[in-house]
Amino acid sequence: MAATSQLERPTRRARRPSKPGRSTPAYGSLVPLGRSSDERLAQRATRGDGQALGAIFERYQQELYRFCLGLLGEPQDAQDALQNTMVKALRALPGEQREIALRPWLYRVAHNEAIDLRRTRRETQALDGHLLDAHSSVAERAEQRERLEWLFRDLSDLPERQRAVLVMRELSGLDFVDIGAALGTSGAVVRQTLYEARRNLEQMDSGRGMRCEVVAQVLSDADGRISGRREIRAHLRDCPRCRRFQDRIEARKEAFAGSLCHSAPKRAMKSGPPAEPSSSGLTNPSGPRFTRELVRNSVPNHRPGAGLERCREDN
Repeated sequence: MAATSQLERPTRRARRPSKPGRSTPAYGSLVPLGRSSDERLAQRATRGDGQALGAIFERYQQELYRFCLGLLGEPQDAQDALQNTMVKALRALPGEQREIALRPWLYRVAHNEAIDLRRTRRETQALDGHLLDAHSSVAERAEQRERLEWLFRDLSDLPERQRAVLVMRELSGLDFVDIGAALGTSGAVVRQTLYEARRNLEQMDSGRGMRCEVVAQVLSDADGRISGRREIRAHLRDCPRCRRFQDRIEARKEAFAGSLCHSAPKRAMKSGPPAEPSSSGLTNPSGPRFTRELVRNSVPNHRPGAGLERCREDN
């Protein structure tokens, strides 16, 4: 029986000897870097693996560029923010001891770089076809361009945190946990911020459709000041007529302030020639004596207390 069991036991195929100079690869290295998980890429990048750093750049450069463009609205600024993001990320990852959630971490770096750049460069330029569908017709591209211009102008009017949350969610598709990790806050705060951003955009969109008479009434009531009215600001961005109405309010206020700010001319100068005698015989048009004489000469039949007696009689 022992011999039979030994014969029935399957034989193992002998392992082929490896060729000189070649080592058996580890299981993880058999997976191409392009299909490796973010966690594995981050682990290899922290060990200084140049190929992993390159794979991270290839995976996220377009996604982060679109995110930066959504925050900045200007292609060259978005390119600069992306480049700064990748330089800082590729320098920070090697030697990092902490466990990194790669995608939200990269978004945090990109967000900070975009905000820093936005504070130094306020002017925006035309998109020149960025984010437009190249396969659309001329009419469709014109409509897309108009919608994008509205969107970027409205985004620029949002607070920085609302703008970042909205772009991460709607353009990049991040979930609330990742957005919270990127911005250093909780998922609940992210949800509320996203709601506020969408409500503000809705107000701006409705403001573009407001009647000019309503907008002019609001501007008149507020003396041209509209700091807290996003729907009015959105209307003014697209309505030259209402902008002109607002500008004229400000221009008249400046004209009045400039013409009425001068002091009254002085009637007498200490170092000047003596003043001509007045009809009352007083040469100094100031002081209590001048006031009494002026009243006496200007009011017929004036006597002290006459006005008070008249008021008593009327009562």
